[in-house]
Amino acid sequence: MKKWWFSIVLGVLYILVFHAWMFCETKFQVQSIAIGLFSVLTITSIYYRKYFVNGWDYFVHASIIIDILLEGVLIYPHDNYYFYGCFAAFAVVLIGHRSYCTKKRA
Repeated sequence: MKKWWFSIVLGVLYILVFHAWMFCETKFQVQSIAIGLFSVLTITSIYYRKYFVNGWDYFVHASIIIDILLEGVLIYPHDNYYFYGCFAAFAVVLIGHRSYCTKKRA
């Protein structure tokens, strides 16, 4: 769990934020949540940069964080469940790469 905490938190927040956006009534609410979460996750990823196994691992996590920002700022309304496909694709890439690098180091 210690090796995966940020990835798990990021995945849970990804799902939660998209579900929260479904209940937002204005574009401003969606954008505010997106910018706020993006800021918190970016600062957290910089602060805990030793968590990442290499630059590609950081890049995959950063692309998920940037996706939250772009989806929140550019797309409105969020009234479907298509984000589960993006979540699954991110999860496959992140878990596959992180597992490979972790085993390679051991």
